[in-house]
Amino acid sequence: MTEIVQCKRCGRALKSESSRKKGYGPTCAKKAAEEPQELDSIELLTQANKDQEQNFMDELNEELAG
Repeated sequence: MTEIVQCKRCGRALKSESSRKKGYGPTCAKKAAEEPQELDSIELLTQANKDQEQNFMDELNEELAG
């Protein structure tokens, strides 16, 4: 596995081994942990498809029951 040599958040050089493994310096690691995690587009599409499928099944079950 390739070690990261620049912080993924600010781009500064990472000096310690633990920072290189995490990909963040100590300050950016704290800030990144406090920031809300963004979902990537694949996760958003997957969730949207699941929601749409569930809505379809709910509607179908209502029609069959009624």
